[in-house]
Amino acid sequence: MRVSRILGVVLLVIASQASSGDRHMNGKLLCVGVFDEEYLKGASEGPWRALCPATDGFALRPTTVRMTAAPPLAGDNGPRPRRDVEALECPNALVLIRLGSLTDGHVSTAFSGSFQLRPTAETVLEVGSSSYRVAARETHPHTLELVLRFHEIEQRISVVEGCCNDAYPTLLWAGDLDRDGKIDLLLDVTMHYALSKYTLFLSSQADDGNLVTEVAHFTSGSC
Repeated sequence: MRVSRILGVVLLVIASQASSGDRHMNGKLLCVGVFDEEYLKGASEGPWRALCPATDGFALRPTTVRMTAAPPLAGDNGPRPRRDVEALECPNALVLIRLGSLTDGHVSTAFSGSFQLRPTAETVLEVGSSSYRVAARETHPHTLELVLRFHEIEQRISVVEGCCNDAYPTLLWAGDLDRDGKIDLLLDVTMHYALSKYTLFLSSQADDGNLVTEVAHFTSGSC
């Protein structure tokens, strides 16, 4: 797959997200690694919070993000500039977060790893004394709904269209990031092997009747 074609798909996804007007999208996400500069628009160096692996699970820690020039990637219209994103105090951060409502320290974790949400897939997550279920179901050909369940409450948290080209939405982390005793989720809501959309869902910002809401995402791609 050519770089320009992948970039065009990613930018279309970003544009559709920007037009959604979701009032809860008040945070920013970023990942450690080398990315095309197009994907880093709106991101900046300086202070962030890192979701860092720790001896007892995960912790939110302050970190300084540094971005330096990386070797360009060949594209159809010439070299594409890239930048290397580093978290100086947490080089192996799972994700970088800018959201004022979060506080530093140990974070209760129910799951970390990579659980693909294929059609009919389901996993049970324990947060405190509560059990949640995250599942995927195919509603139309090439369309997946991602669902979160808690007792009688069922919430559709994302719809993935054009799914799936050698990749499926993936649960990366679950726990209590905002310390309200309820579940929070980090997913890669991807539908293509060359695309990634890290997405953070928090319970503390959910509307009445919902379990979580999307507060931030970071979209990137490769060739």
